[in-house]
Amino acid sequence: MADTFASFFKSKVVNLRSGHTPIENISRIMNDLKESRQIQLFTVEEIEKALKYFKGKLSSGIDGIPAKIVKMSSPALIQIYRNIFNNVLVKGLPNQWRIARVIALQKKPKDFDITNFRPISNLCSLEKLFEKCLLFRLADLGYDNLLGKHQHGFRPQHSTTTCLLDMQSHITEALNERKEALMYTVDLSAAFDMLRSDIFLKMHLNKIPDSLLWSLTDFLSNRSFFVTHGSGCSDELKLEVGCVQGSVLGPVLFNMYLSDIKQSLGEANISTYADDSYVCIKADSPQIATTMAEEIIKNHMEYLTKKGMVVNPQKTELIYFSSKRNPNVKLHVGTSDIKSQNTIKALGILIDRDLKWTEHVNSTIKKVSSLTSGLRIVTNHLNKKQSLRIITSQVFSVLYYGAPVWLTTNLSNKITKRIETSHYSALRLGIKDFRRTVSREEINSITKRMPPKAWMKYCATNLAIKIIRDATPTDLYQRILLNAYQERRKPHFLYTYDGSHNKHGKKGFHNWINLLLKEVNFPWYNLRNPISNDKLRVELKKL
Repeated sequence: MADTFASFFKSKVVNLRSGHTPIENISRIMNDLKESRQIQLFTVEEIEKALKYFKGKLSSGIDGIPAKIVKMSSPALIQIYRNIFNNVLVKGLPNQWRIARVIALQKKPKDFDITNFRPISNLCSLEKLFEKCLLFRLADLGYDNLLGKHQHGFRPQHSTTTCLLDMQSHITEALNERKEALMYTVDLSAAFDMLRSDIFLKMHLNKIPDSLLWSLTDFLSNRSFFVTHGSGCSDELKLEVGCVQGSVLGPVLFNMYLSDIKQSLGEANISTYADDSYVCIKADSPQIATTMAEEIIKNHMEYLTKKGMVVNPQKTELIYFSSKRNPNVKLHVGTSDIKSQNTIKALGILIDRDLKWTEHVNSTIKKVSSLTSGLRIVTNHLNKKQSLRIITSQVFSVLYYGAPVWLTTNLSNKITKRIETSHYSALRLGIKDFRRTVSREEINSITKRMPPKAWMKYCATNLAIKIIRDATPTDLYQRILLNAYQERRKPHFLYTYDGSHNKHGKKGFHNWINLLLKEVNFPWYNLRNPISNDKLRVELKKL
């Protein structure tokens, strides 16, 4: 079985690479870098900083040493770690560190087809600590320069939520300008396994210090793996391409590899999280949007092909946003025709073309109902504190995932009530209120959990605080502010735009930042004469 998995993982990459240009020999460039580099040896302080953020897990590579042991023994062995790492900086990765012990992880439950498994690499724990040290040196160069501002994956202060907010901001910006928006997403096949070290090296020459670039390229070169399954073990197989999944550096190196993607998209906006890309195009009409999108997608595909990536056109999705109409748009991509959909799934959130979030809430509540049914049995064997912790981690993490994006005041009363019902049904399990005799106000007091409407206020306040602190991504938060407040903007004009209503003034909804402004009652949103941060902090403390 282990040999079967190893052969499948290897053949999958080989088949995808058929037709692509061969890997170039980069030994000459590597030798030139090796001779010209100025090695900056690691200090004890750098290793201590890496250890602080090093996850002490029980998994291990072929050395059999768990990461937890490496972290626990660091006070006595940190000088030895330093000597080993500096030796690796000079000579390169030892052969043992280049070998990954791979396990096959099942993607979807109850689907035992071999294509439903993905390879997860377990590396030597010291090697992963060495990667962490290199990662901090990369961070010192500035992630905006290395990854591009459009990338939200695997970087500080960024997440799937900021990526979704970025997408939402591009859509609403178009609608605010009385234009229409077309958004498409591209699916890559085995994206991390297709990274080419030769392209990576040439791409970052003269952009990264020679010593650091040499170590990063050395990390990507001459890799091999074997698969373990049960008590079985496969033969060791070589890897020509790929970025190790399960490594510390892997995700960041992949993001660096596609960091210049924005240059191929012209005026279109892109929001990315690792290999998930979402491109938004502004246009005056569906015909113009279709023409622009076909040209942009063509350039997008050509860029990815040059990088050695393989696009799956059948999984490319399209959605169209308009305040005037909801036309069915169709794009011709390669040999496939892609039709616009009513909803698309982006990073776990269902986005509908009216931005009403009904489909997402319905899907989420269905998942939560399934979870609470299972937790009903579990909570019978736990005390109140333990039950609430499980409900918070297992239920609320699903119910409120991406809440700043969709949990807004323009949700219909019907949808809001469904969220509240799901919220309190889960909490009643925690306090063993099976007969529903405790009021919701008492549940709030007992469990010390915020009700859904308080979450709306929390999301707005949290965003305001991030703007005050000038937290990254600054341009995203400031753009949300600009989109939400302009002097020409009418009070009933939604930030989270609802294109299903022809007349927006009937109900006079407030957007989710305006909820905060209504309570603060202070014109801090006046962009021409912004108030100081200190004054705004005083107003926020009154909440």
